[in-house]
Amino acid sequence: MALTPKDVARLHGELKKLLEVWMRIKVAVQKAFGKGPFEKDQEQAFLNLKSDLSSMYRIVGEQLPKDLQFDGDMMIELMKNATSLQYVNSLPEGEKRLFISKWHKIYTMMTRTFGALEIINEGYYPRLHRHLLSSKKKTKGKARRARV
Repeated sequence: MALTPKDVARLHGELKKLLEVWMRIKVAVQKAFGKGPFEKDQEQAFLNLKSDLSSMYRIVGEQLPKDLQFDGDMMIELMKNATSLQYVNSLPEGEKRLFISKWHKIYTMMTRTFGALEIINEGYYPRLHRHLLSSKKKTKGKARRARV
């Protein structure tokens, strides 16, 4: 799928929002690792973050070209398994480390995609440049043949 500059700018903004929600989820999970019973409003805020993440990913994931995709299915699966802050709090230490490790892996892939969109948003289109370079090479070869 070819992206127009308008598409790239929109996707860049939407992915930025998705990254912000992903960061807020990490903060909530890290707080959950440390303390016991949670207020209903804290649990609800966590569930709202999960819901926001899911709906945002659905929009972004469908529109990203194949080359820019990140493992959003792993992200959704990780959040599906984290049913509540109380559940996250009750995880054994090894599972908590695994959770953070998966969170970080997804974060790294998302920031890679975000960075690529940022570069494209600034006007660099790799495929366009490759196409222009290949057409120049063909033109030079034809010009040489014409002179001989």
